[in-house]
Amino acid sequence: MGESILRVGMINPPVVQDHPDKGIICVLGRRRLEAARLIGWREVQVLAVPREMPEQDGFALAFWDNYSHRVFTAATKAYVVRRLLELYCLDEVAQDFLPDLELPPKGPRLQRLRLIGELDDSSLQALAEGRLHEKTAALLASVDPKERRTLLELVRHLGLNANKATELISHIYDLSVYQSRSVSEVLALEPAPSILADDDLPVPERAERFRDLVRSWKFPELVKREQEFTRWRSSLDAPQNVRVRPTPQFESDECTVEVLAIPPNEVESLIEQIKRRQEIG
Repeated sequence: MGESILRVGMINPPVVQDHPDKGIICVLGRRRLEAARLIGWREVQVLAVPREMPEQDGFALAFWDNYSHRVFTAATKAYVVRRLLELYCLDEVAQDFLPDLELPPKGPRLQRLRLIGELDDSSLQALAEGRLHEKTAALLASVDPKERRTLLELVRHLGLNANKATELISHIYDLSVYQSRSVSEVLALEPAPSILADDDLPVPERAERFRDLVRSWKFPELVKREQEFTRWRSSLDAPQNVRVRPTPQFESDECTVEVLAIPPNEVESLIEQIKRRQEIG
């Protein structure tokens, strides 16, 4: 933006208000003012709205000005929803703004966005950039700000995408609740610090090992069953084209056996063998 301002000037002046309590505040054009400051401009021509103009009118002016040329991401919608609900009653918000934001007038998503709108800028930025899912951001809104920063730094350090970040943050949060520990206390449990500090491991391998550790804390019995099944399956010495899978959550002792890429005559032979075993059994 700074380069375009240097090239053609500031076509649309920012709009400010001499607020009775807050002094000079920007109503429209924060980014234009910031760009002017960064390129060294000491003076900027602005338009002023009356001192007595209500804050609601100023926000509505900014909303409709941005609506015409900005893409409203989940992070942007969250901020806007929070401010709207601070400035207007729910009926006004539902009637005058939510249809244009393509949001329902009530329900869990509206409340979720309101919570997300309380987050700090770094969390909203992670959501806007797709590094966090909306529901994960809502979960982080209920976490202490210091612990929230710890979790965000953790998933950034491990290079996790939004799906894996969602899983890891959810598991760690649940563990902190179940164990009545803070997030930092959960992450201090060995061998978590050792894994995270192991610079000899490539980041993807370190991330996978850490995710496996946290999952084993969250689901100890399930992980134990998985490990036992893996050892048993290895002992079968099955051909490479034979896959043996358990039920998804080990609901029963049954297995699924899948045979890949064999000719039709071998399929017929295999089916006959299975029939004979069933008859014997």
